[in-house]
Amino acid sequence: MEYNDFKEWGVAERAMCSYAEECRAERVNVRLHEPRMTQGWQRVALALAMVTLVVGVAWFARPEVYGYVNGEPIYSLEEAQLYAHKMFNNIEVEELQMQDDILESIFSLE
Repeated sequence: MEYNDFKEWGVAERAMCSYAEECRAERVNVRLHEPRMTQGWQRVALALAMVTLVVGVAWFARPEVYGYVNGEPIYSLEEAQLYAHKMFNNIEVEELQMQDDILESIFSLE
């Protein structure tokens, strides 16, 4: 006796074959894309953009210099104003001394 002789086996086989045919009829389009290699100029452009970004951030993040005293930068506005007042006071004192010296040389008693 073969397995097709049984009624149940034949029905089951036909049902499985018809189900397989239905599944084969349902298709899905699948496309596989290979990743392209980035070209050299794209890498250079990316590196240039990154360097530009870092330099730009560093440029705008630097503190404001209000002046220099003995070659050292001054970053505080109050300190710069203090040094400016001292400088103008020194100039004023020197000018008064120069005027006194000139007057003494003109009107000296000999």
